[in-house]
Amino acid sequence: MAGEFACRGCRTSGNFEGVYLRRHAAPVFVGTCETLAPCRDNAASIAARVQTRLPCGKRLIEDWYQHGRVTRLYPLPCYTDALGRIPLDIDYSNARSDIEFALHWARRGRVVVLRSPAATIAGVSVITIGSPSKPASPGACIERWNAPANVSARRNAQQRTPHARRAIVTAASASGYFREVAGRCLISLISDGTRPSAETAAVFVEKSYGQFAFTADAAGRFTRTNATLGRGDHLHVR
Repeated sequence: MAGEFACRGCRTSGNFEGVYLRRHAAPVFVGTCETLAPCRDNAASIAARVQTRLPCGKRLIEDWYQHGRVTRLYPLPCYTDALGRIPLDIDYSNARSDIEFALHWARRGRVVVLRSPAATIAGVSVITIGSPSKPASPGACIERWNAPANVSARRNAQQRTPHARRAIVTAASASGYFREVAGRCLISLISDGTRPSAETAAVFVEKSYGQFAFTADAAGRFTRTNATLGRGDHLHVR
Protein backbone atom coordinates (compact mmCIF):
# COMPACT_ATOMS: atom_id res chain seq x y z
CA MET A 1 0.00 0.00 0.00
CA ALA A 2 1.47 3.34 -1.02
CA GLY A 3 0.28 6.90 -0.58
CA GLU A 4 1.01 10.35 0.72
CA PHE A 5 1.99 10.68 4.38
CA ALA A 6 1.54 14.12 5.90
CA CYS A 7 4.33 14.83 8.39
CA ARG A 8 3.92 17.17 11.30
CA GLY A 9 6.51 19.90 11.16
CA CYS A 10 7.21 19.33 7.44
CA ARG A 11 6.51 21.84 4.72
CA THR A 12 5.70 19.12 2.21
CA SER A 13 4.29 15.62 2.31
CA GLY A 14 6.74 12.75 1.96
CA ASN A 15 6.30 9.67 -0.14
CA PHE A 16 5.29 6.91 2.21
CA GLU A 17 5.39 3.17 1.66
CA GLY A 18 3.25 1.20 4.11
CA VAL A 19 4.04 -2.35 5.25
CA TYR A 20 2.99 -4.59 8.11
CA LEU A 21 5.36 -4.86 11.02
CA ARG A 22 4.77 -8.61 11.30
CA ARG A 23 2.56 -11.15 9.61
CA HIS A 24 0.59 -11.83 12.76
CA ALA A 25 0.71 -8.43 14.41
CA ALA A 26 -1.81 -5.66 14.14
CA PRO A 27 -1.10 -3.58 11.01
CA VAL A 28 1.34 -0.79 11.77
CA PHE A 29 2.48 1.53 9.03
CA VAL A 30 6.23 1.92 8.84
CA GLY A 31 7.96 3.90 6.14
CA THR A 32 10.37 6.62 5.17
CA CYS A 33 9.77 10.21 4.25
CA GLU A 34 12.08 11.15 1.46
CA THR A 35 12.14 14.87 2.04
CA LEU A 36 13.01 16.00 5.57
CA ALA A 37 14.37 14.39 8.72
CA PRO A 38 11.35 15.50 10.85
CA CYS A 39 9.18 13.28 8.68
CA ARG A 40 11.15 10.19 9.60
CA ASP A 41 11.03 11.07 13.28
CA ASN A 42 7.27 11.61 13.13
CA ALA A 43 6.63 8.31 11.32
CA ALA A 44 8.66 6.40 13.91
CA SER A 45 6.81 8.13 16.73
CA ILE A 46 3.42 7.17 15.28
CA ALA A 47 4.49 3.54 14.81
CA ALA A 48 5.77 3.38 18.39
CA ARG A 49 2.50 4.81 19.78
CA VAL A 50 0.39 2.31 17.83
CA GLN A 51 2.63 -0.57 19.00
CA THR A 52 2.22 0.38 22.66
CA ARG A 53 -1.57 0.18 22.27
CA LEU A 54 -1.39 -3.52 21.41
CA PRO A 55 -2.43 -5.96 24.17
CA CYS A 56 0.62 -6.90 26.19
CA GLY A 57 0.34 -10.56 25.15
CA LYS A 58 0.67 -9.53 21.49
CA ARG A 59 3.64 -7.30 22.32
CA LEU A 60 5.31 -10.23 24.07
CA ILE A 61 4.77 -12.48 21.02
CA GLU A 62 6.17 -9.74 18.77
CA ASP A 63 9.22 -9.59 21.04
CA TRP A 64 9.68 -13.35 20.70
CA TYR A 65 9.10 -13.33 16.94
CA GLN A 66 11.62 -10.55 16.37
CA HIS A 67 14.40 -11.90 18.59
CA GLY A 68 13.67 -15.63 18.83
CA ARG A 69 13.31 -15.20 22.61
CA VAL A 70 11.63 -12.94 25.16
CA THR A 71 14.00 -10.05 25.80
CA ARG A 72 12.03 -7.95 28.29
CA LEU A 73 10.30 -8.41 31.63
CA TYR A 74 6.51 -8.13 31.32
CA PRO A 75 3.70 -8.15 33.90
CA LEU A 76 2.88 -11.79 34.71
CA PRO A 77 -0.62 -11.76 33.13
CA CYS A 78 1.02 -10.88 29.79
CA TYR A 79 2.69 -14.29 29.60
CA THR A 80 -0.61 -16.12 30.11
CA ASP A 81 -2.22 -13.84 27.54
CA ALA A 82 0.58 -14.54 25.07
CA LEU A 83 0.29 -18.32 25.52
CA GLY A 84 -3.36 -18.08 24.53
CA ARG A 85 -2.54 -16.03 21.43
CA ILE A 86 0.20 -18.15 19.82
CA PRO A 87 -0.77 -18.55 16.14
CA LEU A 88 -1.05 -22.00 14.57
CA ASP A 89 2.02 -21.44 12.43
CA ILE A 90 5.23 -23.42 11.96
CA ASP A 91 7.27 -20.28 12.68
CA TYR A 92 5.87 -20.35 16.21
CA SER A 93 6.56 -24.03 16.90
CA ASN A 94 8.98 -23.29 19.75
CA ALA A 95 7.22 -20.20 21.07
CA ARG A 96 5.21 -21.94 23.80
CA SER A 97 8.19 -23.53 25.56
CA ASP A 98 10.22 -20.30 25.23
CA ILE A 99 7.41 -18.18 26.72
CA GLU A 100 6.84 -20.70 29.52
CA PHE A 101 10.58 -20.57 30.24
CA ALA A 102 10.41 -16.74 30.32
CA LEU A 103 7.38 -16.90 32.65
CA HIS A 104 9.28 -19.18 35.04
CA TRP A 105 11.99 -16.54 35.47
CA ALA A 106 9.58 -13.59 35.34
CA ARG A 107 8.01 -14.92 38.54
CA ARG A 108 11.45 -14.34 40.07
CA GLY A 109 11.71 -10.88 38.53
CA ARG A 110 14.38 -11.87 36.02
CA VAL A 111 14.90 -12.13 32.27
CA VAL A 112 17.04 -15.16 31.42
CA VAL A 113 18.11 -16.02 27.88
CA LEU A 114 18.64 -19.69 27.16
CA ARG A 115 21.33 -19.80 24.51
CA SER A 116 22.36 -22.57 22.16
CA PRO A 117 24.10 -25.05 24.46
CA ALA A 118 27.09 -26.25 22.53
CA ALA A 119 29.58 -25.69 19.73
CA THR A 120 29.93 -29.31 18.62
CA ILE A 121 27.47 -32.19 18.82
CA ALA A 122 27.88 -35.88 18.00
CA GLY A 123 24.65 -37.80 18.22
CA VAL A 124 22.95 -41.13 17.76
CA SER A 125 19.47 -41.74 16.39
CA VAL A 126 16.63 -42.38 18.81
CA ILE A 127 13.34 -44.05 17.90
CA THR A 128 10.56 -41.83 19.18
CA ILE A 129 7.01 -42.96 19.90
CA GLY A 130 3.90 -40.86 19.36
CA SER A 131 3.70 -37.07 19.46
CA PRO A 132 5.86 -34.92 21.75
CA SER A 133 4.64 -34.99 25.34
CA LYS A 134 2.79 -31.94 26.59
CA PRO A 135 3.56 -29.67 28.21
CA ALA A 136 7.23 -29.31 27.30
CA SER A 137 8.02 -26.52 29.74
CA PRO A 138 11.21 -26.89 31.81
CA GLY A 139 9.21 -27.69 34.94
CA ALA A 140 7.13 -30.38 33.22
CA CYS A 141 10.20 -31.94 31.57
CA ILE A 142 11.97 -32.08 34.93
CA GLU A 143 8.95 -33.67 36.63
CA ARG A 144 8.87 -36.47 34.03
CA TRP A 145 12.66 -36.92 34.16
CA ASN A 146 12.49 -37.42 37.92
CA ALA A 147 9.56 -39.87 37.77
CA PRO A 148 10.06 -43.57 38.66
CA ALA A 149 9.35 -44.58 35.05
CA ASN A 150 12.59 -42.87 33.96
CA VAL A 151 14.97 -44.64 36.35
CA SER A 152 16.82 -46.35 33.48
CA ALA A 153 17.76 -43.06 31.81
CA ARG A 154 18.92 -41.59 35.13
CA ARG A 155 21.22 -44.58 35.68
CA ASN A 156 22.59 -44.10 32.18
CA ALA A 157 23.15 -40.41 32.97
CA GLN A 158 25.11 -41.27 36.12
CA GLN A 159 27.42 -43.46 34.06
CA ARG A 160 27.91 -40.94 31.28
CA THR A 161 28.21 -37.78 33.38
CA PRO A 162 29.16 -38.79 36.94
CA HIS A 163 30.38 -35.27 37.75
CA ALA A 164 27.50 -33.30 36.22
CA ARG A 165 25.94 -30.76 38.56
CA ARG A 166 24.15 -28.43 36.11
CA ALA A 167 21.65 -28.90 33.30
CA ILE A 168 19.85 -27.11 30.50
CA VAL A 169 16.23 -28.19 30.15
CA THR A 170 14.29 -27.04 27.10
CA ALA A 171 12.18 -28.22 24.18
CA ALA A 172 13.89 -29.12 20.91
CA SER A 173 13.60 -26.40 18.29
CA ALA A 174 12.14 -26.88 14.82
CA SER A 175 15.48 -25.76 13.40
CA GLY A 176 19.01 -26.80 14.23
CA TYR A 177 20.60 -30.11 15.14
CA PHE A 178 17.62 -31.52 17.08
CA ARG A 179 14.92 -30.49 14.59
CA GLU A 180 13.93 -34.14 13.99
CA VAL A 181 12.67 -34.31 17.59
CA ALA A 182 11.17 -30.80 17.62
CA GLY A 183 8.86 -30.14 20.54
CA ARG A 184 10.26 -32.93 22.71
CA CYS A 185 12.00 -32.34 26.03
CA LEU A 186 15.77 -32.08 25.77
CA ILE A 187 17.95 -32.38 28.86
CA SER A 188 21.65 -31.55 28.63
CA LEU A 189 23.64 -32.72 31.68
CA ILE A 190 26.79 -30.62 31.92
CA SER A 191 30.19 -31.64 33.26
CA ASP A 192 32.67 -28.87 33.98
CA GLY A 193 35.90 -28.85 31.99
CA THR A 194 39.35 -27.45 32.71
CA ARG A 195 38.16 -24.19 31.14
CA PRO A 196 34.66 -22.84 30.30
CA SER A 197 34.98 -23.58 26.58
CA ALA A 198 35.91 -27.23 27.30
CA GLU A 199 32.71 -28.28 29.06
CA THR A 200 30.94 -31.45 27.93
CA ALA A 201 27.35 -32.61 28.14
CA ALA A 202 25.25 -35.70 27.59
CA VAL A 203 21.96 -34.85 25.91
CA PHE A 204 18.82 -36.90 26.55
CA VAL A 205 15.55 -36.66 24.60
CA GLU A 206 12.08 -37.71 25.73
CA LYS A 207 11.36 -40.53 23.26
CA SER A 208 7.90 -41.25 24.69
CA TYR A 209 5.91 -39.92 27.63
CA GLY A 210 8.17 -39.98 30.69
CA GLN A 211 10.83 -42.09 28.95
CA PHE A 212 14.16 -40.43 28.08
CA ALA A 213 17.02 -41.80 26.01
CA PHE A 214 20.58 -40.66 25.37
CA THR A 215 20.83 -38.93 21.99
CA ALA A 216 24.08 -36.92 21.80
CA ASP A 217 27.40 -35.91 23.31
CA ALA A 218 28.11 -32.20 23.15
CA ALA A 219 31.14 -30.04 23.83
CA GLY A 220 31.71 -26.32 24.06
CA ARG A 221 30.57 -23.57 26.39
CA PHE A 222 27.21 -23.92 28.12
CA THR A 223 25.54 -20.79 29.52
CA ARG A 224 22.24 -19.93 31.17
CA THR A 225 21.67 -23.31 32.79
CA ASN A 226 18.24 -23.58 34.39
CA ALA A 227 18.47 -26.74 36.53
CA THR A 228 20.76 -28.50 38.99
CA LEU A 229 21.35 -32.20 39.64
CA GLY A 230 20.92 -33.83 43.01
CA ARG A 231 21.30 -37.38 44.26
CA GLY A 232 20.43 -40.08 41.76
CA ASP A 233 20.61 -37.51 38.95
CA HIS A 234 17.29 -36.01 39.95
CA LEU A 235 16.85 -32.53 38.49
CA HIS A 236 15.75 -29.43 40.38
CA VAL A 237 14.66 -26.10 38.92
CA ARG A 238 17.37 -23.56 39.45
